Amino acid sequence: MDTPNQDSFTASRSSRRPAWRQWLVEVERGLSQSFRGESTLFGHCFIASIVLITGFILGIGVLQWAIVFLSLGVAASAEMFQMVLRAIWIDLSEQLSKQTRKALQIGSAAVVVTRLSAAAAIVMIYGAAIARMW
Repeated sequence: MDTPNQDSFTASRSSRRPAWRQWLVEVERGLSQSFRGESTLFGHCFIASIVLITGFILGIGVLQWAIVFLSLGVAASAEMFQMVLRAIWIDLSEQLSKQTRKALQIGSAAVVVTRLSAAAAIVMIYGAAIARMW
């Protein structure tokens, strides 16, 4: 838990940093909180490593690599946005309406749609690469 002295120290340090560097610090903190907060991002990293190794083995082209990286990045980003919605819900659950609960459910559905779309794109790319090998 932060003390008032730590908050003022952090505020004075961040005011001395250039804006771009402060942004990088916030990105790093966000990523570390994402990995510490929930285990789903570890699952994404595990799946991503398998996907990347498979891509190297299959020898896919540059355009295919771009699609694979974009698919993995979009899926991870969707999961992080869902984490944001859940954090807001947990923090303000007593003050939020039923409509906000529906928004959280829609966010969960968006994560699933993103994962399925990414998986479909990767399967199509790898399927075509396997078909070319035979």
